[in-house]
Amino acid sequence: MEDDRAVGVRLEDGSEHRADRVISAADGHSTIYGMLGGRYTNEMIEQYYSEAGDSSPFGFVAFLGMDGGLPAEVFGDSHAVTLLFDDPLDLGGGIEQVSIHIVGYGPESGLMPEGKSVLKIEAQASYPYWKILRDSDRSAYNEEKRRMAGVIIEKISPWFPGLEGRIEVMDVSTPPTAERFTGCRFGWQAGPPKKNAAEIQRRGLSKTLPGLDRFHMVGQWATAALGVSSVAVSGRNFIRDLCKSQRKRFMS
Repeated sequence: MEDDRAVGVRLEDGSEHRADRVISAADGHSTIYGMLGGRYTNEMIEQYYSEAGDSSPFGFVAFLGMDGGLPAEVFGDSHAVTLLFDDPLDLGGGIEQVSIHIVGYGPESGLMPEGKSVLKIEAQASYPYWKILRDSDRSAYNEEKRRMAGVIIEKISPWFPGLEGRIEVMDVSTPPTAERFTGCRFGWQAGPPKKNAAEIQRRGLSKTLPGLDRFHMVGQWATAALGVSSVAVSGRNFIRDLCKSQRKRFMS
């Protein structure tokens, strides 16, 4: 930045790449409060990020690689199901839930060979619970991941007879895992705003930043909306608006 104007990007090796405009598609909090030091915000932006919760409905994910296909009696013609429990499932960190979401992938997905399948099991998780555990005792953290996956497997076994014996490989992701791989704060996706929802849905949250010229944001955090489609649309719309401002024809 020079005189409150974005002029390019500086990489970790110190090299600089100049540009007429700078566009961020990165995590909103990392961009606004990390890279830019929180210097360019307004009340709406501050409110949105300060009210972000420390738990996520899809924070804990267990992937089960299985021998055999997906049970038709569970999935039918769908690729995902939500199972409801009579008794709450204790997921640590003071979180209990009475349902769990499962996505099934068979050979038709193109992701695995015939005779194999994968269950992606998503559960609510507390970021502080897993972050503190990982940073204080990595061995205990890994053991808790295995234990929690076992609890979940036992809980869903009535719907999947013989499930435990079919599992050939397992991988588990927690909120700190997602944070490490994506750079997103807490490992979360953008969430819906708690206040000013109508205005943010109509105009977006932070497509530009107050006081910083030639800087733009696209993606989930710029629109405060979930989904890959929202990312694609926000990028498309920015280029369309840029073409309009420069009186150039926009083609898609």
